[in-house]
Amino acid sequence: MNLFLDTADYRDLLKSYYERRKKEMPLYSYRMMGEKLGLDSSFLFRVLQKKHRLPVHALQKAKEKLASGKLSLMDAHLTVGGPEKALAVRNFRKQTLNLAIEALDNVLVNERNVSPTRPKKSRFSKVSG
Repeated sequence: MNLFLDTADYRDLLKSYYERRKKEMPLYSYRMMGEKLGLDSSFLFRVLQKKHRLPVHALQKAKEKLASGKLSLMDAHLTVGGPEKALAVRNFRKQTLNLAIEALDNVLVNERNVSPTRPKKSRFSKVSG
């Protein structure tokens, strides 16, 4: 069993998955795996050769495939560049803001302290003495 901690690149996990399936089922092909991921077989081959990255539409399918194949994968392994990365960062920020809004509506004011340290005294606070 491959663990995501042992693999720096998700494409290594995909390649390992393909090789394992090929051993189990000799007729398993890039075409079959590509169809499951919504990719052309030649594009999938280039992904496994690390010449391309998975497109955004194939990321969730790849996670599901790997999870069902006893390979663990986290979102951190599914990094992409270009406009896909910008979209992923934007979606992450939107989710973070939505969680903050939800917390404002659902968490009592006196329970909202998320600061790991004590609040600093304001320079405008009254000095006793």
